[in-house]
Amino acid sequence: MVVADSLSSELIMTKRTKIWVLCSSLALLAFSSHQLRADEFVGVVEGYDGSSSDISVVLESHTVFRTTQPDQSGTFTFGDLEPGEYFVKVSAPGHRTSPARRINVPVDDTDSPFTLSRLTSEEFFFHWEEDQSAAGLEYSSRINEPVKVKFLDQETTVVDTRASGSLLTQYSIVLSDTDSKWTPDHAFRLHHILTTLWEPGNYNARSKDKTYTRWSLTQRQLPNDIEITRYEDGSADVVIAHVAFANATPRMAEVDGRKGIWYSQRLHQAVARFVTDEGKDEFQVARILRDRYGVQATAQFSHLTAHTTAETKSSFQKFKPEERIALINMLEEMPKGLHKIPQLKHIVRRVDGMPHPLYPQAPAVAWPVAGYIEFMEKAFTSSSLTYIHRLILHEKAHFIWEHTLDEQTRQDWIELGEWYEDPNAESGWSTNQTTQFVSAYAHRKNPNEDLAESIADYVVNPDVLRSRAPAKFEFVRDRIMHGNFYVSRIREDLNFEVFNLYPDYIYPGKIKRVDVRVKGAAEEDKILDVEMELHQLDGERSGASKVTMRIASDVGTYFDLHLRPYDTDGNRVRESTIFKREYPISKHFKAGYWDVVSATITDLAQNKRYQRNNSFDMKIFFDNPLEDYLAPEYVKDSINLSLREVSIGVFGVQRDVQVISVDWSVVEDKGLKSRYSCYTRLVVNQSGTGSYDEHGHHKGDQCTVDFLIPDYMPTGTYAVRYISMKDQAKNKGKKVFLSDGPELVPSIDLTTRNPDTVAPELDTNRIRVTAEPTNPDNPNGETLVEISYYIRDDNSGLHDTAVRLRDPQGSILFRWHLVPDRGSLFSRHPANQWQELTLLWTLPVGSPPGVWGIQEMTTQDKAENQRHYRFDEIFHIDVQNQSNVMVIR
Repeated sequence: MVVADSLSSELIMTKRTKIWVLCSSLALLAFSSHQLRADEFVGVVEGYDGSSSDISVVLESHTVFRTTQPDQSGTFTFGDLEPGEYFVKVSAPGHRTSPARRINVPVDDTDSPFTLSRLTSEEFFFHWEEDQSAAGLEYSSRINEPVKVKFLDQETTVVDTRASGSLLTQYSIVLSDTDSKWTPDHAFRLHHILTTLWEPGNYNARSKDKTYTRWSLTQRQLPNDIEITRYEDGSADVVIAHVAFANATPRMAEVDGRKGIWYSQRLHQAVARFVTDEGKDEFQVARILRDRYGVQATAQFSHLTAHTTAETKSSFQKFKPEERIALINMLEEMPKGLHKIPQLKHIVRRVDGMPHPLYPQAPAVAWPVAGYIEFMEKAFTSSSLTYIHRLILHEKAHFIWEHTLDEQTRQDWIELGEWYEDPNAESGWSTNQTTQFVSAYAHRKNPNEDLAESIADYVVNPDVLRSRAPAKFEFVRDRIMHGNFYVSRIREDLNFEVFNLYPDYIYPGKIKRVDVRVKGAAEEDKILDVEMELHQLDGERSGASKVTMRIASDVGTYFDLHLRPYDTDGNRVRESTIFKREYPISKHFKAGYWDVVSATITDLAQNKRYQRNNSFDMKIFFDNPLEDYLAPEYVKDSINLSLREVSIGVFGVQRDVQVISVDWSVVEDKGLKSRYSCYTRLVVNQSGTGSYDEHGHHKGDQCTVDFLIPDYMPTGTYAVRYISMKDQAKNKGKKVFLSDGPELVPSIDLTTRNPDTVAPELDTNRIRVTAEPTNPDNPNGETLVEISYYIRDDNSGLHDTAVRLRDPQGSILFRWHLVPDRGSLFSRHPANQWQELTLLWTLPVGSPPGVWGIQEMTTQDKAENQRHYRFDEIFHIDVQNQSNVMVIR
């Protein structure tokens, strides 16, 4: 036992201190008789009488960061620990403590106590030394008069640690022990992250009077791990989740036999929200993008696009706050050596409602030679935040292909994917492989797109690349990422287990047989009748649940054909090797041969095979002398917006609703489609809103699209940015309206009485998931999953909840939860009241066994306000001393 004799001369031991030691000795005796469970560590703090609330005990490993306090006897316990190595240390203001101690779980022997001795010097005393923890060991004598800060007319005592002092002086941050206690380790981690994002003194440099932000810790789960309440005087209350700190500081770890530094950007992402005021502070966002990633979000657009699309600034707008946050978060996830690529100088965004003029289906386009990436609105309106994050990484990866890899590395990637140049393919490339791809897009395009898709998943969802294309996973790891890799883990309480004695890891069979019949005379509408058979491989389960084919003409018109599974008797089944579909063909479709661009074959377990017309033959010919290959045209200056009010019946009550009608004239010789022929996007001049789209109808050569505008929609100027028209032959005409275009942007002013600008709130602390096999005695993967959650909306009412599950192979299963009143314009649920919803989801036979989880949920109200909730955390493992590294020019 360590006693006061070992302390330096400036320490004095009192009678009361001796009593503390005696109490701790009794606790040690009790501890020695305690029967440890295999998953717990119990320790004793010697020298603690239970009267101080400042003492904290920290336990950490490469995946765990937890704190606790001793009981009255000085005993503390950490339970539910996975086997492995941990570090434990004790800290208490005004006391001398001992360095972090290495422990192993399960514990073999009783550990000696942790010592604690009061520092009683009248002079200020401080000690720091390096130990096994990230923050190191520090202790100091108590300051006679603790530092206090006046915050909102209240005095707040500053937490007494070295890092907390730096936070106060450099960033005007006051750490407050309101909910949970700040330890030196918490303060150290927060200060370290702030130094990477914020220049010291920057906050108060913009204010004549010194203003403070008060930060408190919480054990609750928080959306984005942080809550910020700002006040008129410039101060703010910040609540930050304890779980965000666990992996903020890099630590050594061993994963899959590779030693490296383990960390995540979770705390970085939370702090970035504070520094940028949730993305609204354009100055801070621009500084971070410029200094940390070498890019600017603004440009002289006529110069930037001179050799690409030749446009002016009227085609572009500023990124929105949440979009800026997404950019910072994903650019930070790249390895530090790839944070800056000199050739990538600008990241820009097109105006709401405007598609890309050259690639209208694209959510984003990278221009590696011109040095910029452009994003369309549709890039950020997906119901999946994971999709948005993948897209940002995908586009930056094109700069890696163009400017970072040497020719040998690119050639090795081409050979790995069995790519070859094919002048007959739309992309100029084909591949002999039908599996080993993370997406149909990667398979359909070229080696460059294949690498971009692979890198995006390598970071965001590494399991899917590892399971579907292990050789590509290793290539990206060793040749692109310097040997470093990523691990994605879902919040533990949102995991569940699936059991399957007969897991299906077999890819669906290749296409074995295709029969095509086109029924109908030359000048008549026709029926395309397709039957397809897949190979049955060695009696294994190689059937599929769906086959999707994209079929295109030589003028670019296309349609998607979804084939359905049937058994040999012609009955619909869930999975088979025989597929059929009849599809109506207009007599005005482009005449001649149509090609199969791609075919995606998927089974119930989400195993996918991709085929193109270089791996099977499928000839389609339409004898259409009445063909139409000319797109409908908009008649200049014919568009008109009008406003009226209608009364509609909702739940037995009449409600008045405003209607914006958009009308325009069309030139079309063969006639528009009978349904969904006309389309419009409206944009409102209000921050935080996007575009609203709607399909309409036509009468002769006149298009009409009606937008119902209840009083919960925004007040403002509604402007038409984009319209399109489709004819019976699937030719598509379109028109974009720009502020400096030849025709004024059509618009109309509208006032509503109760606009809704806030997305529905999901209670992240009240989500429950359970799973039971439907056949527990002989589980085959079919599993009933029950997800219960609480949600509320402040105004218009809930419209949708999107839920995404991730399986152990990295595949994502998606479902809309059809919530009450989903199809109605109004909601019957009272505003601002929590409602419990339950989603029942039956996973299919063959589902992969192992741990699944809720990766993401997205809420959307009837005013189209949307909010994403991600529950996975991305861990970086920077491997040390790797010989296989990327070749740099």
